[in-house]
Amino acid sequence: MRDADDWVASIQDDGPGIAPQDQLQIFQPFTRVNTAGSNEVGGAGLGLAFVRTVAERLGGRAEVISPPSGTGPAGSTFVLRLPASPPPG
Repeated sequence: MRDADDWVASIQDDGPGIAPQDQLQIFQPFTRVNTAGSNEVGGAGLGLAFVRTVAERLGGRAEVISPPSGTGPAGSTFVLRLPASPPPG
């Protein structure tokens, strides 16, 4: 989808959401968080760090929107924004 000057891709899940204190940490390499109701956390913790690094190098950004539990629908939305035009240089 295109939004003003950016291309935007978003993915939404219906999981338990991500606690506010974990939302910035999940983009750090090797970070995995244990959400409510989950006994195991899989993966190496590199996927979101990779996405954010590539997005920033292309002049964009990656972010998560996850309302606190009990304040709205469950789940998280991951958003990738990349400039529609390449950055100058």
